[in-house]
Amino acid sequence: MKEGSIKKDNKTIRYKIRKRSKKNIIIKINELYDVEVSIPPKFPYKTGEGFLELNFEKIYLIIEKKKEADRIFFEDEFIVVLGEKRLKSEIKNIEDFLMTEAKRVYKEILNRWIKNIGVKPNKIKIKKMKSAWGICYSNKNITLNLKLIHLKRDLIEYVIVHELCHLHIMNHSKEFWNLVERFIPDYMEKRKSLKTIKTY
Repeated sequence: MKEGSIKKDNKTIRYKIRKRSKKNIIIKINELYDVEVSIPPKFPYKTGEGFLELNFEKIYLIIEKKKEADRIFFEDEFIVVLGEKRLKSEIKNIEDFLMTEAKRVYKEILNRWIKNIGVKPNKIKIKKMKSAWGICYSNKNITLNLKLIHLKRDLIEYVIVHELCHLHIMNHSKEFWNLVERFIPDYMEKRKSLKTIKTY
């Protein structure tokens, strides 16, 4: 692995380049806003650096947009987890920490509501999503957005209950919302709160 930074006109991009069994160059912006670059094993590290140089402005703009979208979840030295601030310096690996917390909290909430609602999904998946807090598929699999872990527990519960109710009714009919209301009486307030928070 090679680490470094590129500076242009008072703009800086920090990067980590790794050689992995990929056919193409792949980039990812991590939670610390470093650019993680994966290059094919036969490529020299200079290839990855050259790619960053060539696409500097485009990548920098992506990072800035991500920072703006994440502003509600991250501050300079803090990260928000379950609606409360935690010092970044206390967390060794932010991405691993968020996933571990998400698995723990979502599982706890899921187990309780699965029993209360009387349904059971086939599979639960957690990942970052750009356009939804949760998705229920026709095969009874449910995907939950990793970024839910930043929100207060009552909002996480609403999203989980919403998706579990879809196991009974796979649409957003009046019947569906009546079912959601049985379990989350103030669901409309929670829907409004979630609409003010960007998932991307």
